[in-house]
Amino acid sequence: MFRRFGGVNAILCAVLLVGSFAYVSFGVPPAQDEAGGWAQKIFYHHVASAWVAMALFFGGMMAGIAYLAWKDPRLHRAGRAMIEVGWFGATLVLCTGPVWAYPVWGVAWSWSEPRLTSFAFLWFAYAAYMVLGPAIRDREKRRTLQSVYAILASVTVPLAIYSSRFVPEEEQSHPVSIAMTGKMKIAWALSTVALTFVFALAVHVRYRIEHLGDLVHDLAEGGAEPRPGENHA
Repeated sequence: MFRRFGGVNAILCAVLLVGSFAYVSFGVPPAQDEAGGWAQKIFYHHVASAWVAMALFFGGMMAGIAYLAWKDPRLHRAGRAMIEVGWFGATLVLCTGPVWAYPVWGVAWSWSEPRLTSFAFLWFAYAAYMVLGPAIRDREKRRTLQSVYAILASVTVPLAIYSSRFVPEEEQSHPVSIAMTGKMKIAWALSTVALTFVFALAVHVRYRIEHLGDLVHDLAEGGAEPRPGENHA
């Protein structure tokens, strides 16, 4: 998609979307004093990053299942690209959350909060995926193990989403749901669209880098990587 659209055009579109989203989120909805004042503005970045990261982790799980079924290296590249970019998005979530939490709770982090603890567990689970790749030199073994791990790690996604339901709402500070005005909904929708486009562009770039890495590996080994269904005997 991005190749047809054009790399420069995609980047310009991403800059325009992010700029518009930043302007709308910080300039249109009023700052809510009861929700942290200007720190409440981080909500639009925070929630959008979380949902896009979750979607990418789900995509990585599906790519892992597909790779184990068909052994197509393109599926592994796609899954790895989605998970690595998703992990970056999860890192943004963990960085932006305390910015809002400190003025509201008085502390930047609380391990007693189920949503925070479960999301931190998710982050560490996918951080292990990031370490797993360089630790295995054999390419086929690495692809298989990463695909299996992507499936197993995906269990942390619904855990993070529904963790707040395991504890009574009155016993947790993290909001289970947030009531939004019309302007807030517009800012949140625009932030989701902008970050989805930016993260999709990042996945495309990461996929291309992974593809180039495979080509370099094949050249070093003295042959092209066989495609599924082709007989190179």
